[in-house]
Amino acid sequence: RRGGGEGKRVGEETRRRDLARMGEEAERKEEDLKREHSRVLEELQRRERVMQTERDTQIREREVLGQLLHQAEEDLHIERDRADRQETMSQALSSELAEKVRSSSSMGDVQALQRALVDAEDANSAVRRDVATALEEA
Repeated sequence: RRGGGEGKRVGEETRRRDLARMGEEAERKEEDLKREHSRVLEELQRRERVMQTERDTQIREREVLGQLLHQAEEDLHIERDRADRQETMSQALSSELAEKVRSSSSMGDVQALQRALVDAEDANSAVRRDVATALEEA
């Protein structure tokens, strides 16, 4: 009977050792899971920071592009106004020169005035080309 009791004791010790080993494995697994959870959480936070930075960058880019567009529109209006003023001045000069040509008595005066008229018309054409280029660039 002693042998049976000793076998029972050995069985209980084995069972205790198995339970202790299983408990240690469970603790290791729990620690592994905690570390993995922390790692995943850190990665999610890192990705969120990256996404927020990208959103902030896009917002700033849109603001800058909006400002650039607004400035380009203002520049275009200024160029159009300038071109309109130059066109008006050029037409006035052309009219004045044409009137002087009609009222001039000397042939030399007529030729000089005709050259001035051609120069004014060339200048007017150059202004139109500059405005067209500025509009295309805007």
